[in-house]
Amino acid sequence: MMAFVSLMLHAQSDYEIKEDTLSMSRGEKNSFTLVIPNATAGLAEDTWKKYMRDFKGRPKLNKKSNEWMTDNAELKVVSDNTIDIYTKFHENPELIRLMSCFGSI
Repeated sequence: MMAFVSLMLHAQSDYEIKEDTLSMSRGEKNSFTLVIPNATAGLAEDTWKKYMRDFKGRPKLNKKSNEWMTDNAELKVVSDNTIDIYTKFHENPELIRLMSCFGSI
């Protein structure tokens, strides 16, 4: 997640990461929320998709739930097994919220 922050923010330092609960299509899940000021949803989504390639993941958008699902990502820091990553983006006029859950939901 921190490498993604550096990709998104370049020289910005006004961001926030927090643990949260996220309402996903399959219920409430523990998640991490990254708040990115002065960004657009399009930029955040494009950067996220490119970043997931580093972990052999290919995010796919579920248009019905507006959730990105990255199947079988290889995050060796988290697990020796592949994991699924579920991500939502919420855009406000001044910021983007990137919210991710890890594992099967």
